[in-house]
Amino acid sequence: MDAFIENGEYEKARDTAVRYLSYRARSRAEIENKLKESGFDDEVSRFVIERLESYGYIDDIKFSQMFIHDKTVISGFGSERIIRELKEKGVNSDIIEECVVDAELRESDAESALRVLMKKRPRFGSDERRKAIDFLLRKGYPYEAAEHAFREINDKQ
Repeated sequence: MDAFIENGEYEKARDTAVRYLSYRARSRAEIENKLKESGFDDEVSRFVIERLESYGYIDDIKFSQMFIHDKTVISGFGSERIIRELKEKGVNSDIIEECVVDAELRESDAESALRVLMKKRPRFGSDERRKAIDFLLRKGYPYEAAEHAFREINDKQ
């Protein structure tokens, strides 16, 4: 490792990782991929990532919790889409499951789908069932939650 520090590889890799993290929180896998794309040695990348984790700059649990919060509150996404996107970002399945359970994400899918659909209510009449359900499915809600939300809205009319 001393050779990497002496020739400046560690600093370059660290600066690349920190710059990448400065835009938004990232998963460990995203940082690994960025360093690999930038041409850094696996040993240097591993050392940089371990150092940034020890400082708290990389934390897949905190990243997942923030991601779940942002995607449910701001974007109105359902659990299936959030889980898929976290997997695409390289977050470990055990961490995803733990964070989903902690956030009670699956239990709130029906309520959240109803809230999202209520915002779009003028666009979906009783004859536009397929359109409303497809909208919620694209947002990542399970079919049952989408169907339930549509029925709830139509029962209120």
